[in-house]
Amino acid sequence: MKIVQIDDAKIHLSELVEAVDSGSENKIILARRGRFVARLGGLEEPVSSENRIRVVKGIFSVPPGVDEENEQIASHFQIQISMDILMTLGSTNEWCHILKILD
Repeated sequence: MKIVQIDDAKIHLSELVEAVDSGSENKIILARRGRFVARLGGLEEPVSSENRIRVVKGIFSVPPGVDEENEQIASHFQIQISMDILMTLGSTNEWCHILKILD
């Protein structure tokens, strides 16, 4: 078991994760000012996607045509993202001009 200060863990997080993943460290304790606050450790048993799907098997069914409106739904997100970008621009005239172009 290794004890690492939070500030050091921020800098070396990928190395700490690799140490746990490779098995060279069983678990790493994160400390803040000498007090233990968190533990970094590997998963007991990796969960396969097959097991995750099996948990809900038979509980619900996907209705026919579930994907029919995907493009319409995606277009709402694209418009929202565009509006978010426009709102970051400096002047109202700039984004009104771009709205005309998008229209």
